[in-house]
Amino acid sequence: MSRVEAKGSRGSWFATLPDGTALPCVHRHWRKGMDYDDPFAVPGDPIWDEFIAAIDRERRVILTDDEVLAEATEHTPPSFRRKSYIAVFAVEGVRVEGRHLRFRFADRLQELM
Repeated sequence: MSRVEAKGSRGSWFATLPDGTALPCVHRHWRKGMDYDDPFAVPGDPIWDEFIAAIDRERRVILTDDEVLAEATEHTPPSFRRKSYIAVFAVEGVRVEGRHLRFRFADRLQELM
């Protein structure tokens, strides 16, 4: 599998592939095996709603490697700085349960650099 370059911008929750497709970026920090569980989703917040809708619509995400700048507290999510893009994954079972954004990584589609 050849590697392609994804391009993102500081503060954006999306990155663009060479074909122009913008995909949501998810943190490796929340991945456990083939499951993803971000416990700090905020349904009803426009940024989160757009992000969740894009994951559900595209059924693909970009997994990122990030540095944790500030650890989470009971009510505050951690702060991340994106270090690199890992790969594009197909996902399934996208759902929000309370404040948990959950899905399963179904297939590794494209290596990224």
